[in-house]
Amino acid sequence: MKVHGEHPPSLKLWRDKRSEIRKITDPMIQTTIGVHRILDPGLFESAYEQCLTYKLKPKVINFKLQHGLHVAYKGIKLDCGQKRDLYVPRLKEGIKRYVS
Repeated sequence: MKVHGEHPPSLKLWRDKRSEIRKITDPMIQTTIGVHRILDPGLFESAYEQCLTYKLKPKVINFKLQHGLHVAYKGIKLDCGQKRDLYVPRLKEGIKRYVS
């Protein structure tokens, strides 16, 4: 039975995980916006990636650029040449723990 004013445990867990995920995503988003403001539109994606790498490394965020993305088809991992622009392993783990 829910007591007035209390939230279910799943809502508290979601809020905790959301906070954990935002500790990673907020600085990344702010940095990305800052890079775009300085460079302006019109450059190749690789220029933005290199500037973003330069800005994110001091923040000690573990990430990979142009990280391979495999496609799972009937239990088989296939390399279809797809790449993630920016991959953050810690973020993936945080989301997995939340969804599981």
